Amino acid sequence: YEEAERLIQIFVQEGLFTSEEAQDDLNKLRISKLGTTAEVLLAQGKFEEAESIFDQIIGLDKSQAANIYKTLANCFLQNKMEHDALKYFQRALGADPLIGGVRNKLQRLSKELGVRVEPYEAAVLKTLSEKRKTANEWWAKRDLANQYVKIKHYDDAWMLFNEALFLRSKAGMPCDTIYPHMA
Repeated sequence: YEEAERLIQIFVQEGLFTSEEAQDDLNKLRISKLGTTAEVLLAQGKFEEAESIFDQIIGLDKSQAANIYKTLANCFLQNKMEHDALKYFQRALGADPLIGGVRNKLQRLSKELGVRVEPYEAAVLKTLSEKRKTANEWWAKRDLANQYVKIKHYDDAWMLFNEALFLRSKAGMPCDTIYPHMA
């Protein structure tokens, strides 16, 4: 990591990077270094230290929060720390209601622990609605439709599948990549 930082500084001096590009790359490098350290700490069972480092990463890049919380939850689950796992599965869904594989684990775990968790359907619908506004490509509409199917909103899914079919056929492409999803 130190060598990469040194090279970035040389690139700035040589005019190959702007200072903004260098700052972006240094930030990514810092996040990567912190992530590696946190993963090692998790493997060593030093959960509190790893959590602290993951918090630093989220402070640098909030878009990683859901995946970090999911990672922590799965780690706690593997180590039979179910209550901590439950907490982090909830945080993952709070950060991204569409994150894969979390809702089912959260429901199963809450049932095992006898703990009631708040339903996330409203948050999922809000997120899907926001994403729907910007889904302009056929594949984006197909993927959103699949998300609607997961929460059993079949009318919305059907509408998006048909929009995807229209866009794909309008572009002169076969629709065979959408039909299996519709089925």
